[in-house]
Amino acid sequence: MDWSTLAPAIFSLLGVALGTAGSVLAAYYAHRSSREQQRRQIKTSLREERKQIILEYLLEVERCWRFLEGFWGRAPLISVKGEPLPKELTTLEAAQRSHEIWYQQQKLALITEQPIPQLGLKLTEKIWQAIYRADSITVGLYQHLHPAQEEFLAAANKYLTDETRF
Repeated sequence: MDWSTLAPAIFSLLGVALGTAGSVLAAYYAHRSSREQQRRQIKTSLREERKQIILEYLLEVERCWRFLEGFWGRAPLISVKGEPLPKELTTLEAAQRSHEIWYQQQKLALITEQPIPQLGLKLTEKIWQAIYRADSITVGLYQHLHPAQEEFLAAANKYLTDETRF
């Protein structure tokens, strides 16, 4: 066997081996990149879903604030639609606001992780107390609701901006 006849065969086999290894590595990295991109899309989708749930809850909190300011006599009493609310419909509106805030709080509990559901429950209970136990509250509406709302907002902000969570 002569080197001059073996060299082309060896180099051809070496080229095939290197080409095969390159193809396998390229396929592996393409698959890995695709999986990572898919994982990021799922995380982004989950983050957006949780953000939407938190914003829906906060919208209902704002509606309750507007109702409670009228209910507590600090502003004109208006419905959630922004229309003046006759006194005889106050109880019905209170029940609707209470129902809706509890519903939104339950969505928080299903979709988000602690401490968001716990703080949402705390704020929801404060709103419920302001509606149904107003006579037992010794401070103003703002002093009653604001600390719980600020605590919830701070936690929600941290929750949504924490990249390790998603």
